[in-house]
Amino acid sequence: MRLKTKLALGSIIIGSALLISFLFARVKQIDCRLKNDQEITVCPDQLTQSILKESYHQPLLFFDLKNNLTTSKTLFGRYRVVDLKKTWPFTVSLLLKPDQLVYQVKLDDQLLSISSLGIANQSKTLKNLPVVETKEDLKDLLKQNHQALSKLSQELKRLNLYPAVIHPKPNLTAEVELPGLQSKLRVSLKKNQPTLGLEAVLNSTQFAKLKQTGQNMVIDLRFKLPVLYRE
Repeated sequence: MRLKTKLALGSIIIGSALLISFLFARVKQIDCRLKNDQEITVCPDQLTQSILKESYHQPLLFFDLKNNLTTSKTLFGRYRVVDLKKTWPFTVSLLLKPDQLVYQVKLDDQLLSISSLGIANQSKTLKNLPVVETKEDLKDLLKQNHQALSKLSQELKRLNLYPAVIHPKPNLTAEVELPGLQSKLRVSLKKNQPTLGLEAVLNSTQFAKLKQTGQNMVIDLRFKLPVLYRE
C-alpha cells in the first residue's frame, strides 16, 4: 500500500513538474548566429528581433519550433534553420544559413512558393520566379522533381526569362512556356546535371530558325553538351 502511495505521489510530482515546465518554459530570448561559407557571425539585430517577435512566448516543450520558424515570414525563403537548441527556461539558440525561393507551384487556385530546401509556403505571385503548373500531389512533385526543377528555374531566372511556366512531365522532362515563344518547348533534365547549356541553346542560330517556323522543339540537357532538335 505504501509502495502504491509513493508511486502515485511520484507520478503527481512528475506530472506537476512537466505541467509547470510547459506553462513557464516559453521563448523570451533568441541567440542567433549566421553561417556564411565557413564563417559564423552574430545575426543582425533587426533579424534577431524579428525572430523573437514571431516566436515570443511560444512553448519550448512539445512544440515544433524549428518548423514554425522555418515557415515564418521572417525566415522563409531567406534563411534556413541549420541548428536549434533550447535552454530552459526561455532561451533558443539558432544557427541560420542563407536560403532562397526558387520557383512557385500552382495547384488549382492555390499558389505556393518553394524554397531551395523544398519547403512550401502560401504566397502571392512573384513575377521573377517561374511557375510550375501541375495536378500532381505536391509531396510527390517535391520528392521526385524538386532538384531538377530548382536548377531549371534558377537558370531561367538568371537569364531573365520570365514570366515562365513549367509543366512537369514523366522521366524528368518538362514543357516550358517562355515569353515570345509560340511553339512548345520540351526540356529533358537530369538530377545532377547542370542546366548552364540552356543559355547556349537559346542564343544559338539553330534555335532562332526553329523559333521562326513555330515548330515544337526539344532541348536535351542530360549530357555535357546540350542537344536541340525538332519534336
